[in-house]
Amino acid sequence: MEPTTLLADFKDFFTDGTAERPPSLADLVLLGGWKLSTLKSYNCSVKKFRAFCLQTKEPFTALPITVTALERFACGLAGTLADLAIVAFWGLARLAELTYDSRSGPLHYGGSLLSSDVAFSCDPSLGEVATLTIRSAKTASPGNPQLIVLSQQRGILCPVKAVKRRLAEIGEARTSLSGYQVDGRRVHLNELRLLEAVTAGGHDRVLGHSFRVGGASLRAALGMPASDICNLGRWSSACYKLYIRPYSAEDTRRSKTILLNVACDGEDLE
Repeated sequence: MEPTTLLADFKDFFTDGTAERPPSLADLVLLGGWKLSTLKSYNCSVKKFRAFCLQTKEPFTALPITVTALERFACGLAGTLADLAIVAFWGLARLAELTYDSRSGPLHYGGSLLSSDVAFSCDPSLGEVATLTIRSAKTASPGNPQLIVLSQQRGILCPVKAVKRRLAEIGEARTSLSGYQVDGRRVHLNELRLLEAVTAGGHDRVLGHSFRVGGASLRAALGMPASDICNLGRWSSACYKLYIRPYSAEDTRRSKTILLNVACDGEDLE
């Protein structure tokens, strides 16, 4: 790939803080051994970090990135977003079910997903399972909460580990499960804020049902029975079909490869 093309397509990766920097000969030699997908993922990560710095006024003008800045990025908004996306995808959840109306202040406990709404169990076939009690589900009847059931997955996209990371960050407090700390203050993640952050990361077509659609479509492509998809997605009728997007043979092959690679690469990550 020509240097001008690299700079145009991956300009965030080739920055020194806020200053753009053309790739050197050494850069080109090194990058020649990388897959294009790897470079895209790195560029996306840098773009997210720069968006985080802009939104939080993190003082970052030149490399190297400080350890404290990385900790705030990984454990704050970015970590919360990543864990929420993992939970929403595997749990076939609407974003509104996992987020909050207000970004700060007291929560309405009767209609909010709290750290106390999580239960863990062990299933002989599924392994460790995390269950979230949702009282504000769109299709729930009054007084009857719905359950989002998350089963253990290998690697870094495991939803059970994502929930455990949220609980570890919270500690003993009873507060928003999808939130993070800023200067000792709890920030609850709302849907609008999440979509703004995702758009800033280069994904401008994500909607409140996107992870629900994606999770259901992948399971259908992998051959999961319709009855199991309905149970996971809490559908009681054939309306689940409206959420299924068709996969081509190549889409299915690529998805299986991605899941296998993620599982292998992330076996030792917690």
